[in-house]
Amino acid sequence: MQGQSEVIGAVLLLVIAVALWAIAWNIFYPTYQQASQRLDRERLLAEKGLREYILVERIYLKNGHICAWVTNTGDVQTELVSLYLNNTLAWSGYIDLKAGSSTEVCTSLTTKATYRVKACSYTNCFEVTDYVP
Repeated sequence: MQGQSEVIGAVLLLVIAVALWAIAWNIFYPTYQQASQRLDRERLLAEKGLREYILVERIYLKNGHICAWVTNTGDVQTELVSLYLNNTLAWSGYIDLKAGSSTEVCTSLTTKATYRVKACSYTNCFEVTDYVP
């Protein structure tokens, strides 16, 4: 019965190695999966941002308030989440814009002037300068 201790030692070493590998797998694989999924989400969001384009067609006075006519001229459905006039938040909310659709956004501002208008989605802001007659 020579060599039993070597066989038992080798089997024990193999069991320990497999157990350590299983513990490491259970710890690091979920972290790897989360990082991979986060990178995929960020990549998709960046690709969507490259394909969206919001156009502020005009701004005008309506019932004493400044309004903007905004159109999604991009390839993808997007959302309008804020409107800035001269870098001041004039409107904040959520309007879903399908590709090719338009909407009117009215603010609480009432002064006729030349405005730098920024229409923002979650990924981009699009800017135009226009005059409210």
